[in-house]
Amino acid sequence: MKATTTIRNTSTIARWEVRRLIWNKTFIISLILTPILIGVFAGLPALLAAVEDVTEERETFTLYVLDELGIYESLYAKMERAYTQYATKYNIILQRFAGSREELEARIGGNYSAGYMVFNNETIRSKEINIVLGGTYGPDLDFIKDFVQPLLLHHQLAQYNIDPDEIDRILAGYSIRITPMIVDEIPEDIVKPGIIGMIAKWIPGIFAGLILFLAFISGMTTMQSAISDKKDKIVEILLSSVSADELMQGKIIGNFIAGLIQGSVYLIYILIALSIFGGIPLLPIILDHLLVPVLPEMLFFTLTGYLLFSALFIGLGATMEDVSTAGNFQSLIMMLPMLPVVFVFPIVKNPDGLVALVASYIPFVTPLAMLIRMTLTDMSALEIILPAIVLVVSTLIVSKIAGRIFRVGILMYGKNASPLEIWKWIRQ
Repeated sequence: MKATTTIRNTSTIARWEVRRLIWNKTFIISLILTPILIGVFAGLPALLAAVEDVTEERETFTLYVLDELGIYESLYAKMERAYTQYATKYNIILQRFAGSREELEARIGGNYSAGYMVFNNETIRSKEINIVLGGTYGPDLDFIKDFVQPLLLHHQLAQYNIDPDEIDRILAGYSIRITPMIVDEIPEDIVKPGIIGMIAKWIPGIFAGLILFLAFISGMTTMQSAISDKKDKIVEILLSSVSADELMQGKIIGNFIAGLIQGSVYLIYILIALSIFGGIPLLPIILDHLLVPVLPEMLFFTLTGYLLFSALFIGLGATMEDVSTAGNFQSLIMMLPMLPVVFVFPIVKNPDGLVALVASYIPFVTPLAMLIRMTLTDMSALEIILPAIVLVVSTLIVSKIAGRIFRVGILMYGKNASPLEIWKWIRQ
């Protein structure tokens, strides 16, 4: 009977928290406008640049060629194939000049929309492609090297009577091919090429990581909710109907549900934006690769991590009159959930290394460390079970301590609790 009453009261508080957080104009407006504003500010610079490119009348730049080596036709053909890319970006026209250099310099001298380059034996000897501008400045012409260099090398090797096909093979360069000595069955997500395969591999970890991020945000909201109720003295009314433990549990559950709703809406915005502007069919990829065997373990660490963070935050909120007046002790405790950030890079670099192993057993780091490790490497059952036990035990201990602090601190007004007072509450 008592358990039924506790569940009913906890669910009532949770529903009240959800309604209070979600069913108000400020939340609904921010839920709709925030992603739109982010998209506008993110896309506005690119849009303005595109408008500038469309409206700007780009002056054509004529690049004359004095060719004594006979490579102009090949150069023109190569650039013509890439004409759309370079002509659109630079608006450059390549043109052969049949006269002398002196005549050409007399023609383009002082002309900012023209220049020339010379291909002769001196070019081969000096290994330098010299482009002369008619004025003091001109467009970016560095890309010319990618077209001219292979042709000059081909011309130089041809002087040694090497077969043209052999020259092409010499200039083709080298690629790296990795062949495993042991061939096992290759997972499908590794076989998939490019970005799609990479996205598919990371989907479960990204999904669980988003939930963990929402859990952290919801934990902060839980703390703010406790402080707000304490400041407005609503907590006295609530505690006349429910116990302190039921109030704390209801706030934790309610804020998590509200955070999931908010995060789900933002996630839908992101998926739509990536599908439209990124050209990646994300929904089929997610549906195919989300439900993997390791997903339940990831969700376990995520949800348990949320309970740990929320218990910490709500207990901390009961000790403060306001976040802005938090003492050094409270500020130090508030930084604990930031601790996992320190371990992210070493874990990603070596998910099986010593740092990753140690981080898996540090309670406030365990959720994120295990998510990264399970995404990047294969882990044995024991490697998953032991950190899970550490996390569960730590969560139970922190929840017990937070409950004792919450019962006393939530009814204390006018000041922040000192570390000595908090220690007395814990020992009660």
